[in-house]
Amino acid sequence: MSTLFLRTLREDPADAEVASHRLLVRGGYIRRAAPGGFTWLPLGWIVYRNVERIIREEMDREGFQEVHFPALLPKDPYEASGRWADYGDNLFRLQDRKGADFLLAPTHEEMFTLLVKDLYSSYKDLPLVIYQIQTKFRDEARPRAGLLRGREFVMKDSYSFDIDDEGLQASYDKHRVAYQRTFDRLGLPYVIVSAMSGAMGGSASEEFLVPLAVGEDTYVRCSACDYAANTEAVQVQPPAPIAFDGLPAAAVMDTPDTPTIQTLVDLFNARPELRHPDREWTAADTLKNLVVKLRNPDGTSTALAIGVFLTLVYLAIILFRAALLSEFRGSKALPTTDNSASEAPQKRYVILAALYHEAGMVPELVAALDRLQWPAALKRVHLVCEADDAETIAAIRAIRLPARFHLFIAPPGRPRTKPRALNLCLAQ
Repeated sequence: MSTLFLRTLREDPADAEVASHRLLVRGGYIRRAAPGGFTWLPLGWIVYRNVERIIREEMDREGFQEVHFPALLPKDPYEASGRWADYGDNLFRLQDRKGADFLLAPTHEEMFTLLVKDLYSSYKDLPLVIYQIQTKFRDEARPRAGLLRGREFVMKDSYSFDIDDEGLQASYDKHRVAYQRTFDRLGLPYVIVSAMSGAMGGSASEEFLVPLAVGEDTYVRCSACDYAANTEAVQVQPPAPIAFDGLPAAAVMDTPDTPTIQTLVDLFNARPELRHPDREWTAADTLKNLVVKLRNPDGTSTALAIGVFLTLVYLAIILFRAALLSEFRGSKALPTTDNSASEAPQKRYVILAALYHEAGMVPELVAALDRLQWPAALKRVHLVCEADDAETIAAIRAIRLPARFHLFIAPPGRPRTKPRALNLCLAQ
């Protein structure tokens, strides 16, 4: 031990946000080399190699074969799949001395597919499962949590090439068993949940999630059965239909000078012809409907209608004031074993919610925005606050924001209005 290359720390590193990051640095396992990049010290590298060994043993046990691709890849395969553009700022791009475009691989689906296409030419060569354990790179806007959210990380990715659906299911089941044994050997608690297939498509998808307070995903789990699903993929039984027989027909009422829900409720309670026969009207009796127009790159428009009960009236008001940006990005599906391909546009939504002295509504607002039925990977939510609104800022920071939720603090300035704060957020 006297010659071990090791230095422990008495104090927590200033940039460490979570316990794992603090302990790994203080214990002499890793050292920060750059934002989102870490050097493995001898103790940490021993642990790393042990984890990698367990993963490799379980993959090999199922008969899978290991390959190894370079991390520096040419542009052409990713341009053909559409992901050279789709990855946006998350992709590390560079050029060689001749001006040829390259990237640091964020993932290797294209390369796996091209490799098999190059070497195999007959269905008789299938089934095949190949995998690799390789370094990936993604230009995270805000690296955090040490090794959990870095710009350089190691991934085990595996791909099966099958003749038919039965073969695909057999390969899937083998992977599932291998993953279960891997997590069991590592001693990690995990939950298998239904998930969205994402941009790669597919008939089914499952995720192995480790329950952690610092995680960035959310799932639901039934306490009476074994059902579990990511919140993006959860399915529930529709409620029983409500009978509207005997209700009066809808009518249009003139409601002048009612800029808020409360003034509308007061007007209905004050005018005899609008009063409820049995009780006073409340805000919970109202339904706000919003229509947002999405403009497509080809010039056409799509109307998005949103109905929100007043229990979520704050959400409706925020969405009405928000800038909802929709961007269609063409993306091509990667070739599958039957050489099928499809194209599907993706929408990306950005919601800006301006708050001022509204700390009490923060938990309900965040929960409502998180429940919006848009894929989380395509949704960005910015909570916009004024710099002098310490109470609302503290309320936001006091709760665990879902993934892709961000707090934007508008710098002091005049006029101090929500439109100004929203414009500053848009300009960032």
